[in-house]
Amino acid sequence: MTTLTALGLTSLALAGGVGAGCGKQGGGDAKGGDQNAAAGEKGKAGKPAAQEATPVTVTPASEQIVTRTVPVTGSVTALQTISLSPKQSARVISVAGREGDAVSAGQVVVQQDIADLQNSVEQAEANLQSAKAKLTQAQTNYNIQRTTSATNVQNARAAVRAAEANLALAKQPQRSEQVSQAQIAVQQAQANYDRAVADRKRYQYLVEQGAAAQATLDQYVTTEAVQKANLRSAEESLKIAQSGGRQESVLASQEAVRQAQIQLQQAQANVAQNQARLDDVRQAQASVAQYQATVDIARQALADASIRTPIDGVIATRSTEPGQQASPGTAVMTVVSLKSVYFQAQLPETQLENVREGQPVDVTVDAYPGRSFHGKVTQVYPTGSTSSRTFNVRVDVDNTSRALKPAMFARGKVIVQRRRGVVVSKDALVASNAEGTAFQVFVASGGGTTAARRAVKIGITNDTTAEILSGVREGDNVITQGQDGLKDGSPIRIESGASGQQQAAMAQ
Repeated sequence: MTTLTALGLTSLALAGGVGAGCGKQGGGDAKGGDQNAAAGEKGKAGKPAAQEATPVTVTPASEQIVTRTVPVTGSVTALQTISLSPKQSARVISVAGREGDAVSAGQVVVQQDIADLQNSVEQAEANLQSAKAKLTQAQTNYNIQRTTSATNVQNARAAVRAAEANLALAKQPQRSEQVSQAQIAVQQAQANYDRAVADRKRYQYLVEQGAAAQATLDQYVTTEAVQKANLRSAEESLKIAQSGGRQESVLASQEAVRQAQIQLQQAQANVAQNQARLDDVRQAQASVAQYQATVDIARQALADASIRTPIDGVIATRSTEPGQQASPGTAVMTVVSLKSVYFQAQLPETQLENVREGQPVDVTVDAYPGRSFHGKVTQVYPTGSTSSRTFNVRVDVDNTSRALKPAMFARGKVIVQRRRGVVVSKDALVASNAEGTAFQVFVASGGGTTAARRAVKIGITNDTTAEILSGVREGDNVITQGQDGLKDGSPIRIESGASGQQQAAMAQ
């Protein structure tokens, strides 16, 4: 419903003026009536014309729900409209659906050729496996190098301690128990040396067959050399124990100490190779990370060849066909979510103070005559248009049926006020002043034989009815036709009540 416009008020004022003029011309005042009666002007019933009953139509005032509305117009707009385009150039091999077909979130709507992309993935995965194998080998070599170097240092230090003990022994006189201990040490050193030789030969064979790394063999060669030196040191100790205190034995022991110290220095120098092996491990790890990234990129490119819709909706445009080349930046399909459509209405600035969030809105579109959609004001935008002096209003509409489509022209009535009130036909209003700001109605009284004038205060009005805030009560028979020229107390004759069309209009 709309408020009573200035044009409507002016029309009612003109109607009241005309009615008043007609009353003066036809009925006149009481004095004029007496003069006419004196002049002998008679009616059809033989009575003076001023006393003749005026035929009228009445309609009972009724209590109804009245609403004050603000009309708005605008377009149906979709909040979610997705334009899909490929991330790489490739031939299209399939397209799912055509305009108007429903699609689901995650569904592949356009599929590109993936043959070359699949080959790229397989090549990248093969390179990754090779890099992982090299990393494993580098880690093994590092662990062996670290363990072997630590063992060699430990053995070299033991050899130095043994050589130093032999030197001390060589400087002492011969003793039988020392000779026995030296013989046992020679036997142990010989056993260690024999085992080292056997390990070296076994790994040398494995290297020749390609079953072991050269770095592992190098470690066993070093171990063999250390054990050989230990054996020689033990043999020298035995000789010293057997000779006991001779000058040549002392000199030999001193040389053995010097050689043991040299081997310790070499073993300690070999520890530095641990860092080189560790650098090999880190380089292999970097290669694995690089090839893993290549695999991820290749797999993503393969996945991107399947163009999916991120939302539920319908296909708005289909811009490609199987066999065509799809390139980045070129849309192949547009998907619209009909669940997200809303009414973008234009609100005149004169009505801005009346509209607020949460108010219900009745929305209609030309595509569905006689059908309305329920909506609600969800946002009144803070800035308006300087050219049209209107503000945008967002109205969320129930579109469960998916009947509303983007770009439809729509009309709405924002319900800004709703209440129960006494309603009469708008035809019953008569302007009581020249400005059209005050109104009156006539009701049938005296058993329907006379007209009673009532000054009324008007509330909410629409095109056909007006709410009466005061002056008329529910059930009063309000004159809707024939009231022009009536005065308070004028005789009337009720010819009919409200027509079916009038009653239907008032019920609405």
